[in-house]
Amino acid sequence: MEKLIDYYFDGFGTDLDRLVGTDAPRYFGAAWRTGGCSELKEVAAENRPAYVACIYYSVLFDQGLCHHAHAEYKQKARFRRYPKFCPGHGRGHMNPRGILRFPMRWGLVSPEDLMKLAAPAANLFVAEYIGIIGENFPKLSLSDFFYLLTRFPEVDFWEPRETRKYSAETKVEQKFLAEMLAAIRFAGL
Repeated sequence: MEKLIDYYFDGFGTDLDRLVGTDAPRYFGAAWRTGGCSELKEVAAENRPAYVACIYYSVLFDQGLCHHAHAEYKQKARFRRYPKFCPGHGRGHMNPRGILRFPMRWGLVSPEDLMKLAAPAANLFVAEYIGIIGENFPKLSLSDFFYLLTRFPEVDFWEPRETRKYSAETKVEQKFLAEMLAAIRFAGL
C-alpha cells in the first residue's frame, strides 16, 4: 500500500505528463488494443502495475463524472486534464477495463502484480474520489455516484465468451471491482 501511495503522489503525475502529455484533453489508448500499449513501455517496469492501477481509476472516475454529473463536469476546467481513454477527440470513450486488460495481454504487467494492487488502489482512490467530489460537486450524492459508477456496463458486465477467452484478465478486472465495492462499503456509502 505504501509503495502505491508513494508512487501515486510522487511518480504518477510525472509519468502521466511524460506519456500522455500536458495539453487538455489528454487522450491516450488508441494503440493499446492493437499497438501493444507503446507508451506504457516507457514506464519503469517496477512502476508499471502501479501506473496501470492509477490510470485505470483516474479514467474510471473521469468517465463516471462525465456520465453522471455531466452539466457540472463540463463547467470544471480541472477535469479536462484528466486522462481520457479513447481513440481521440469525438470518437467516444473506450471501456476502462481495457486499461487493465491490454497491458496484461501484451505482457507488460502480470495478473499477479495487479491482483496485489487491487485492494490498496481501491482504498486510495475511493478516498480520493470522496474528497474531490465533496470539493467540486457539493450537490452530487456520493452514494448515488458510487452506486451508478459500479453499475456501469463497462465496469460490471462480462460476456461469457470474453470471460472464457481472457480468464486471467477477467479475474483481475473482477478483483478490481470487488475491491472497489469493498472500499465503498468501508467508507459507509
